[in-house]
Amino acid sequence: MAPRINKRMMVGLLGMTRSFRRDLRGAAAVEFAIISVPFLGILFAIFQISYLFLVQQGLDYATEHAARLIKTGQVSTANYSGTAAVNGDYFCKKVISQFLPSYLNCQNLIVDARTSSSNTWSSLNTSTLSNATTYLTASNQSFCLGSPGSIVVLRVVYPVPAMLSIMTVNQSLANVGASSAGQTTYSGTTGGALSGTSTFTNRSVYPIMGVYAFQAEPYTPLSATTIPGC
Repeated sequence: MAPRINKRMMVGLLGMTRSFRRDLRGAAAVEFAIISVPFLGILFAIFQISYLFLVQQGLDYATEHAARLIKTGQVSTANYSGTAAVNGDYFCKKVISQFLPSYLNCQNLIVDARTSSSNTWSSLNTSTLSNATTYLTASNQSFCLGSPGSIVVLRVVYPVPAMLSIMTVNQSLANVGASSAGQTTYSGTTGGALSGTSTFTNRSVYPIMGVYAFQAEPYTPLSATTIPGC
């Protein structure tokens, strides 16, 4: 009985081998392997761009609503006694966080708030200050909420890492098109004492910025404390 079973198995295996050699359906798999790299590249690029728009929308919403609280004097200047980066982080935790969508956090957020010394808009609208990459350097950050009647600009920056390393300025696709447009290489730490730190080591990021400029109303300050840097 055993030899008969082995013979049947051999016949079946030979038949499968002949069928495999005649089968041309594998061509579809080969064709997909050829087009899968550019297809997946375009797919991830769409995901990346969509996420950047989502971040921009979330930042614009949070910046506008946080700026309204400053404009109407609903932000107390007490407890702001650190550097601009630490004060910005504290402001994010206490004010901006209530308007941030769930996919953004204060740990990676950079806040810059400054007033015009000459009470004009021009000093707050230079090309350098309008560049989001400016605020990736802690020494360039400022934090001053101003006083009643002050002209204030609130800028909120969120560095978004690229989804794939091949889509960054350090990889090959950066040399063949717009895949790296808007990117900058960032090595730094964001976040203050309240939220811990988030470190970017020589990473390519898209610095997305939300901006809101306004003149504060003649409100009555909630506290008499002057923020360092004002």
